[in-house]
Amino acid sequence: MDAVDAVIGFCESGQYSGLSSGCGYDDVCRALGEADNVSSRKSSQMMSYPWGEVLIENHSLRQMTFDGLSIEEKSRLYDYIKGKTTVEIERIEGYGRYYRLEEVHAGIESVVCLSSDVDSMPCAVAILFPLSVMESLTLSLSKDMMDALRNMSSANRISIQEICSNIIEEHIKKHKK
Repeated sequence: MDAVDAVIGFCESGQYSGLSSGCGYDDVCRALGEADNVSSRKSSQMMSYPWGEVLIENHSLRQMTFDGLSIEEKSRLYDYIKGKTTVEIERIEGYGRYYRLEEVHAGIESVVCLSSDVDSMPCAVAILFPLSVMESLTLSLSKDMMDALRNMSSANRISIQEICSNIIEEHIKKHKK
């Protein structure tokens, strides 16, 4: 996995290599391979990889932390981040500062970076995915409808799942009035 491409993909489109906020443990394993270590606790699993960790809560992707970055990856990530609007969240003297990227896709709750100081390369990046309780829904759609959804997804750079969720939510809001 290219950690920098993953961070940029999540910021720009809300997904990377088939991963998005609705993914579960099996989806992560399919996309990233088996984890080096998995620790489970009640309704969560922490999956460890050489580049960082993945947290699954309530059967849904909750957080990806990239803290095993090489100098080259940190440099590439720094080049991407310095062109974005950031907001400092917290400064811990002698340790570093945490800041949040402001320009991220709606499918991402937030992207938080840790650096040793202002204008330095990030040491770690955490991507938080929206926490929601989701119910599965299976629909049978014609090929034409699926093709139209794929085209909308490509044109708008959002997942088919998100498009369908938005359509359903708007329809429900319209009929509640």
